Amino acid sequence: MPSKDKIEERAVETIRSLINNCDFITHDIPTNDKTPVYDGELRLYRKNSKGLSNENLIGAVPVQVKGKDKSFQNKPKYPIKVSHLNYYQQNGGCLFFVVDTVLKQIYYCELLPVIIYEKFQEKPSSSTQRTLTFPLKKFPEKEEEVYALLTHFYNHSKKQRASNGITQSLGEIFHSGQNISIESELKFEKKDNIMTLKDEPTQLYAKFKPSDAIAPLGSFTITAVGESANAILSIGSNQYQVNVARRISIDPNDIEIELNHNIKIFPYKQTPTLTYSIKDSNLSEAKSTLSILIDLCQESPLYINNQVL
Repeated sequence: MPSKDKIEERAVETIRSLINNCDFITHDIPTNDKTPVYDGELRLYRKNSKGLSNENLIGAVPVQVKGKDKSFQNKPKYPIKVSHLNYYQQNGGCLFFVVDTVLKQIYYCELLPVIIYEKFQEKPSSSTQRTLTFPLKKFPEKEEEVYALLTHFYNHSKKQRASNGITQSLGEIFHSGQNISIESELKFEKKDNIMTLKDEPTQLYAKFKPSDAIAPLGSFTITAVGESANAILSIGSNQYQVNVARRISIDPNDIEIELNHNIKIFPYKQTPTLTYSIKDSNLSEAKSTLSILIDLCQESPLYINNQVL
């Protein structure tokens, strides 16, 4: 059975090997490191011709690396010292790695200040425990995915550092009467070649005007988003100037395209579905809706701004 130092050394080497294949990321993770709390850092550089110069450095992501010489039998998770979590919360977080040194599989957990704060809030007495267990995810292997993940962590760490991850209530901010905007990032994925929202939490922020100060609001799972715009609808040889509203959700069955507020198309249901109503339409809108429906019955391809639906 390998020693603890040998397992940790193999874990660090696995991460180094992956990062060596990334052109705009470097590593500084010593083996058998005795530094408390952190084991090193990954440095992120802008993607341009200046390469790995100091002026091209975006910043560093602090990391902690743990090795494991037995593979996970169930969903991967790992206990993390509460004393370390307290430090991470007050210092911008940590990208926590656990490496299966047998399969050379890297797992990770984004220990951002807000995520740690929310974990403590779930069970207030947890702050007196020795460890708290966090779920792990497989670390990506493709260079662009690694770069995106590190960029994501770095940007959110900066936004959460000043507040130590302590979130504000969305309701209280709205009722305060302050001039704010709400910021978040949307996470998409392809399911059977259909673009959907990822079913996982994202971070929400309030941005105050005119100071541009940012306050974290916490982790939220966004289940649907929509957009609306005027567009040219083409069916066969006929064209219509219409309002097109699109709703993207986690479930492909709930993805919806609405034409002129009257026609709803669910293109990705097991049986594609169309519904319509002219109940609240004026005469002009009703005429346009009925013309579109007649054309749709001809089974001609439907184009929105020259893109086939």
